[in-house]
Amino acid sequence: MPSLKLEFENINTNISVQIGDCVYFCKTKKHESDVYVGDDTKIKLGIIVDITQNDSGYIIMIDLESLSIPTNKDFIFFSKDNIANLSTPTGYYANIRFVNDSPYKGEMFAASCEVFESSK
Repeated sequence: MPSLKLEFENINTNISVQIGDCVYFCKTKKHESDVYVGDDTKIKLGIIVDITQNDSGYIIMIDLESLSIPTNKDFIFFSKDNIANLSTPTGYYANIRFVNDSPYKGEMFAASCEVFESSK
């Protein structure tokens, strides 16, 4: 499978990007002084296989799945695999402790929890 190397200079990548994430891109358009995503068409580039940090930025290696290659003006983003990165808790209980480590009084107006039956 062909690979593609993306180099991001002098910027911080999202700290949650990791090997196994899917990389996409969209074309951008410019209107006067604003740059925005031009259309709703996202193009899947492939899966991240390596992330390297150096002095000038980040280098991300992708197993290429697309015939389209982004330009330096395209908007590049990533998506997590929802099978491996579920956001719901599993188990029978959870312990939660709220702590205010500020020297000032604080008020909590709401706390919520998502609860579901994980097994029988």
